[in-house]
Amino acid sequence: MLDRYLLFTGLRLRWYIRASGDLLARHWQWFLIAGLIVPGPPVVGLFFLPALVLEAVISHQHTLLWQLVGIVAVQLAALLWIMPQRRLCTGGDFMRYASALPLSKSLCLGVDLTLLIVADSLAIVPTFIATAHVITAPSPDRVFRVCALWVLLGSACVVQMGALRRRAIAFAGIALADVALGSSLVLPDAVLRLPLLALALPVAIAGLLTGRPAKRFGLMPPAFVNIRPASSIARELGRFSPTFLIQCKALAARPGPALFRVCMPIVLALAVGRLIATFNFDWRSLPTVILALAAISLILGGVYRTLRDAHEAMRTYLAALPISPRYWPTRDTAIVLLLGIAPLCILLWPLVAHDLSPMFVLLALAAAYLILLASQRLPLAFGGRNAVLYGFILAAAWSVAAIAAVPR
Repeated sequence: MLDRYLLFTGLRLRWYIRASGDLLARHWQWFLIAGLIVPGPPVVGLFFLPALVLEAVISHQHTLLWQLVGIVAVQLAALLWIMPQRRLCTGGDFMRYASALPLSKSLCLGVDLTLLIVADSLAIVPTFIATAHVITAPSPDRVFRVCALWVLLGSACVVQMGALRRRAIAFAGIALADVALGSSLVLPDAVLRLPLLALALPVAIAGLLTGRPAKRFGLMPPAFVNIRPASSIARELGRFSPTFLIQCKALAARPGPALFRVCMPIVLALAVGRLIATFNFDWRSLPTVILALAAISLILGGVYRTLRDAHEAMRTYLAALPISPRYWPTRDTAIVLLLGIAPLCILLWPLVAHDLSPMFVLLALAAAYLILLASQRLPLAFGGRNAVLYGFILAAAWSVAAIAAVPR
């Protein structure tokens, strides 16, 4: 049994390291940008900030509702960390071969858990930092808080494993475990909170080991849901604009990234509007809006990548059609400009309402922003692997030029 475990784990780790290395080689720019944005020394802040959040979550100075919100936030962060690595952690194409071998369920579960620990190696570092802070703090219940911290980490791992193995019933056990953990952090009586803390992780694990994997893990609609209205809307949309329908379907094929790139600009615009109100609409408002527009252009630039990948899959078929080579690039630019109008209106409205800048300046800024959105396709077309870095440089240069050109 042990030799099988070591052999299978070695093969899975080799495949995981090779696939992860290819992924990092393609997207190393995101780690560079994160290290530059997070305050403090590069990379160090990426570990210390999550450690401070973990210390705040296990603090016993909050209400039960606050504790539950903090616990769920940590688990959602763990889920967001592991879901982009789902194909790497579950074996991907390698498991097509391994599924034909006589491997027991316990062996596969143990290997999956080992791969999960390797995938969470960077995320475990903040937990060690938070543990060191709690141990060195002059508190009488530091041992209990350390145990609660590691139980929180264990519940986050169970959430990740439930998502990787598509066990929907695991989240019911996670909910009960969260209530038990949150109650143990709130109760002042040590006699009651110790059993609750000891019960939290076994309940979560029991939910993980119960039930069968879901076929689509939440993507299949229930049988009673009527999908005819959606199909009729799609049919009418196809009659009105087949091109727009094709683009919408290409975005819907990757719902997670598409939802992020469509909703995040709106959220960012609303947050910047709130920040401008906090500034009391002073001279800092216009530079803040310019920086927000540059960040939104980076987010919406990812839509070009999604649409480009969809066109690449149909390159052979599209080459046989009597259409211009600029047909899809033009329409992809149009849909990105359409997505960028809503956050632009949200950001410019406070400037217009409070007369923070002449109207011709705001119109010139809006035109320059739309040109920036259209230009974000150029790094993808000519930048190769460094497309994200070139897009970041383009947005940074645009924001610097816009701030310098705007009259104060």
